Amino acid sequence: MRSVTGTWLLVLVVAACRDRGSTARTADTATTNAAPVNRDSSAGWYLGFDDSDHDRTSWFLRLDPDGGGAWYSSRWVNICQRSRSPTGEFAFRGARWFGSLTFDGFAAGDTISGMLKGAERSYGRITFRSLDRSDKARTALGGRSGVYSTASYNEQGGDMTGGELVAGTLNGAAMISLQLFGDALGPSAARDIRRSNDTLHFRFEDNGPEWRAVFRDSAVALWFDGAIQLPGGAPIYLLPWKESLETFFEGEPTGLCLQPADTAYIDFFDRVGSRLITDYRLPEAYDFKREWKEYNNPRTRMAVSTQDHAGHVKAPFWTSGFFNADQTLDYAYILIEKWTEKKVLVALLSEEGAYRTVTLRDNFEDEMGLATQPKADLSYFTTDMDKRQTLHMQHEGIVFLMFEGAASVFVWDQATNAFKRYSISD
Repeated sequence: MRSVTGTWLLVLVVAACRDRGSTARTADTATTNAAPVNRDSSAGWYLGFDDSDHDRTSWFLRLDPDGGGAWYSSRWVNICQRSRSPTGEFAFRGARWFGSLTFDGFAAGDTISGMLKGAERSYGRITFRSLDRSDKARTALGGRSGVYSTASYNEQGGDMTGGELVAGTLNGAAMISLQLFGDALGPSAARDIRRSNDTLHFRFEDNGPEWRAVFRDSAVALWFDGAIQLPGGAPIYLLPWKESLETFFEGEPTGLCLQPADTAYIDFFDRVGSRLITDYRLPEAYDFKREWKEYNNPRTRMAVSTQDHAGHVKAPFWTSGFFNADQTLDYAYILIEKWTEKKVLVALLSEEGAYRTVTLRDNFEDEMGLATQPKADLSYFTTDMDKRQTLHMQHEGIVFLMFEGAASVFVWDQATNAFKRYSISD
């Protein structure tokens, strides 16, 4: 990229966040207040459940050595912040829009215990215990560990159907988690598991019916007491083998990991923008194909982070500033068209106590970045890209950039009551 504005554009592209006036902050202070992660002490696979819960709702947890991770109920969801102190305090936060789980507790040895909360309810005290990862430790299952499933997403109904059983071991003892979507069971962790020849017997509730599981070559057959007997003693449920535990725990998680500064942009769009721009939506994790994908990865997030007018580090697809002539904060978003998945760059400008939309660019596919250009003497290229001129900016501008590529700035022109676009690099 060829910069013509000194060092500020390089700062935005690599998000090094050098001082940009008295409001600039460093990346370390702008992202999270969580304690540093002890990268190796908690890594592993975990099963969690509440012993006091009547039906023992189960959760799976994957903690990666690099400080990342994911949790699983019916699908894998990103863990966006994870911390462990030298004295054992342990916490994590799940991705927004997927229950927004938060966990606070303690870790000791291969056990993590604490309070698990969602956006709308508390799940109480959950204890996560480390699952055996080697085949040698899973002798209690006779080599039958893995995931057995008929689960699928019903797009027309917008819900899950079928069932899913996960089989493994904890310290050599059998572990089973079962979820039956159509029958509203689980996910629940089995209790009182005992083996008799090729059959596992267990319950999900203290006084509930006894279940039986028989693992066959490529499926698991399930019966429970009190169920209607099928002809020939056929199983009530037959779940085919789907994948190994290794493949299951390597599942690609969904969910957008946000920084504290991002919350204001989501809240503003939910309150104001979504009512003005009904055919477009905010970017979500499944829209991240190239550059934006780096923002969901703690190791590469800063490579695509940008700054807004206050110097806050935030996601690359929105920014804010005082773009027009008044003193009310304005916003700019890259949004996704709901039907075509094309992108649009739109500004939401304050005007007489309300907001109006101005489309700056539409129908594009690249994963671009947005940042806020402070008021300055802006050096820009003329149309032939060989000469430069200087614009004395009266308002903050909207930087629209291609990562490691060209960049331009949209600046409000009060004389024409419209934005003008200035090319600042090629």
